[in-house]
Amino acid sequence: MRNFIAFMLCTAFVGCALQRSAAQRTQQEPQPPISFSGVLNIAAAANGGKVIFVTSQLDDEHWKAENLIDGVVNKTNGWASSKAVFPQDIVIAFKGEQPKLINKVVINPTTPDSPLPGRWINEFELFVSDRYPTNNWKFVMHGAVRNEPRPQSFYFTPVEAKYVLIRVLSNHGSDRFVSMGEIEIYEAIPAVGILDQLIARLEQLLRELKQYRDTVAQLGPILAEMPPEALKKFEQLWREFTSASEKQRPNNP
Repeated sequence: MRNFIAFMLCTAFVGCALQRSAAQRTQQEPQPPISFSGVLNIAAAANGGKVIFVTSQLDDEHWKAENLIDGVVNKTNGWASSKAVFPQDIVIAFKGEQPKLINKVVINPTTPDSPLPGRWINEFELFVSDRYPTNNWKFVMHGAVRNEPRPQSFYFTPVEAKYVLIRVLSNHGSDRFVSMGEIEIYEAIPAVGILDQLIARLEQLLRELKQYRDTVAQLGPILAEMPPEALKKFEQLWREFTSASEKQRPNNP
């Protein structure tokens, strides 16, 4: 059964022929993974997430910070700051302001503007805290978002948080403002056993490919063929899976 699941995931990966390069991430996935990410975006307003602070927003209707967690890209504008002044802070709380163990953030810079004006988010930092307001934020990671209309995932060692601060440090050159379309945050899920870990990694890759496919469907193809880095990553993962399967077979000669 596990081999069948993994085979179907492999087929979906190759059949999509989508471009998701590991080299495009500033923050790499843990190798080997310490834990895996759940499928529920706990920052989404539909799941109880809320924006409790923003440094500035261009207006209170079309470019408000709440658009960052509405689960929609291109049907709302997203968020934009009032000016191109940095840093710009955005603080998100989870449902009931309860603590969560998190290890992944996804930032989609896509807004109705094209990438050309350079307004989309570039560098950012992520902090967490168990209280708000506070001046004692715990630094988690620094990342850079590529100027491309797609969701981009950033992984980090699991950390507990009630509040998450995304500190925007720059855009891609505009002197007007900085903007982005969506922020997603995911819980860390412990994996048990080698095969379970490998299957979870395959499932995680598939979820990201589906996200990217949906973005391409909205905006049109932006990449033509699978980059060598993405193919190499999948091939390595598949070799690990088949090797682990062989070792765990009963009466294996």
